[in-house]
Amino acid sequence: MPHPPRYFDDDPYLHRVREIALTLPSAREKISHGRPNFFTVKVFAMYGAVVKGDHASQALARSVVILPDAAERAALLADRRFVVPGYVGAYGWLALNLANGIPDWTEVAELIDRAVAQAQRVLEEARKLRQVLLAVGPTMPAHADNSMRAAGLDALAVEKSAQLVLGNLKEIKPR
Repeated sequence: MPHPPRYFDDDPYLHRVREIALTLPSAREKISHGRPNFFTVKVFAMYGAVVKGDHASQALARSVVILPDAAERAALLADRRFVVPGYVGAYGWLALNLANGIPDWTEVAELIDRAVAQAQRVLEEARKLRQVLLAVGPTMPAHADNSMRAAGLDALAVEKSAQLVLGNLKEIKPR
């Protein structure tokens, strides 16, 4: 059974986020878990989020949720406007609550642009990881670490990504 809608189509903030996100090349929108998600091949932004531990809260209902580059994440978290949302926050995603004050739409557009670039980097890492996993087979022999280093993969990132990628091997096509 699909999730009920957790947004309103006439929300002016959603309208503006859609304008920004859908002007990007190949960008599309889909509803996932009751919320608008923006993607090309991979989701790069979402509209609305839940508060960790309080799923009934509407505190982040009017937020833009993005996956920043790891190097940028700490700086964004130092800004009180950014919070770690429930569910996706555990994977590095951050929410900017648009209902706190007047949104800086130039900043939102820049965040979304950088999120698209980050999504493309994550996808490329997944493609590299897929090639390594296919090369080493179903079991991970001792030489797998060397194969990952040779492919330019960060071992910690591989460890965190492996389960997600293994679940999606059929969907990720090699170049």
